[in-house]
Amino acid sequence: MLASNVHSPTGAHGLPMADSAEVGGRTRLRRMAPYAILIPVAVLLGLAPFRPEPHLVEKTGMLLDGTLRRPIDIFDLVLHGSPVALLIVRVMIDVAARVTGKHPESSAPA
Repeated sequence: MLASNVHSPTGAHGLPMADSAEVGGRTRLRRMAPYAILIPVAVLLGLAPFRPEPHLVEKTGMLLDGTLRRPIDIFDLVLHGSPVALLIVRVMIDVAARVTGKHPESSAPA
């Protein structure tokens, strides 16, 4: 029974592993976080709540002032900042791929 699973590459959760074009994670990030979803989520969570001051602005100010100490404030910074950080990473990966000419579609073995 176990011998049949030896030759099929699976990950830690029993799911098929990524092919060689996805080893760097670029294709996987593009598929999992398309701009059509990432930009609205980053804007909405980055600016929420709209009044009196967005949490991301408030918590970043607290971080720079050295007053970000309570766990709920740290959680708010992570919650509201993670989509923005993911958007920045996604843009950096796409720009680097364009500059170096390494597109996931062209890195697949011929």
